[in-house]
Amino acid sequence: MKAVIYARYSSENQREESIEGQLRECTAYCQKNDITIVRSYIDRALSAKTDNRPDFQRMIKDSAKGLFDVVLVWKLDRFARNRYDSAHYKAQLKKFGVRVLSATENISEGAEGIILESLLEGMAEYYSAELSEKMIRGHTENALKCKYNGGTPTFGYTIDGERHHQIDPRTAPVVLEMFTRYDNGSTMREIRDYLSDTGVTTVRGKAIDRNFVAAILRCVNTKKYKICTAKHKSVKKTPLESAVVNSVMAKVMDDCFVEYITDAVMDLQGRESSALPALRKQLEDAERGITNMLNAIQAGIINTSTKQRLDELEESKQKIELQINQEEMKHPLLSREDVTYWICRFRTLDVTQLEERPRLIDSFVNSVAIFDDYILITFNCKAGSERVTFDEIKSSDLKSVGGP
Repeated sequence: MKAVIYARYSSENQREESIEGQLRECTAYCQKNDITIVRSYIDRALSAKTDNRPDFQRMIKDSAKGLFDVVLVWKLDRFARNRYDSAHYKAQLKKFGVRVLSATENISEGAEGIILESLLEGMAEYYSAELSEKMIRGHTENALKCKYNGGTPTFGYTIDGERHHQIDPRTAPVVLEMFTRYDNGSTMREIRDYLSDTGVTTVRGKAIDRNFVAAILRCVNTKKYKICTAKHKSVKKTPLESAVVNSVMAKVMDDCFVEYITDAVMDLQGRESSALPALRKQLEDAERGITNMLNAIQAGIINTSTKQRLDELEESKQKIELQINQEEMKHPLLSREDVTYWICRFRTLDVTQLEERPRLIDSFVNSVAIFDDYILITFNCKAGSERVTFDEIKSSDLKSVGGP
């Protein structure tokens, strides 16, 4: 039986449920039950309240390849913390003959096991919801009372004996000086140099850098930088975004662009893993050796050495097959049809819906630069960039682009 381990911890819970502890107990379970571990999927500092977990989603997709039979978790709450997601993804895994096992919860295969599993999942969901409510309630109450919620103390304040924020007479004037200088035209670099020259450090005693200055001055993003002049006008987000979406959809609707992206992906896949061709060659050699040994046995040439050599070849073949499975899962190969289908799916997006736009933009756009009379859209490929004038932005209409 082949298994993958799924391990996870959330940012609010990092005690005995650490990744190392989960992997150790899952590995011990596999050794005890003669289960071969193919690979591990790990999501760090991500809650199971959501299914938006990169390695979790990768594991669900990989289950369709038939490379493993079991998903092993330390406890069921590592897999999901709500019953809907748990049932949904277990059903997906079941379609491909994969089941979920807990290394520390003894759940039988019968009807009583179903009841116990449902109970454990319900308790995990209740615990997660209750913990979230308590944390939010506690943090809100602390904030209303100006109490310290933990983490790195805020520069410009001190924490008194009752854990309340108090203005720091030593660093608060520094904050005021930073804002004053910034308002008078100083750059962040100049402010950093000034603070360094005067011996100011962070609350952790570290040297002041540009990121520290930017973090404090970020309520002031509309400041007039030196490179800006009065003739620059603000650009509304919605028409600007619509213009970008129009440009991207025009690309997606172009069959030549789809073909270009598909060619690039297929070429990249072919260059990603250099180990697979060598492993497949080793597998061919092992299979050829096994065939030769079997032919020799059929011809009556059989002795202790023949049997030993056949056993060695069989063992070598199994190890190579496992290595190939592991390598394929590290570098999953998509067919040309899969890539084309994925790109063409964007043609059906209803981009008049604001929540649909980020998927399109994140997938195809690298950056958008705003100039005096046009914007420059740079795509996530060597297809180059595209200029869109402000007149075109004003006339951008998404009603004719995308969507059912």
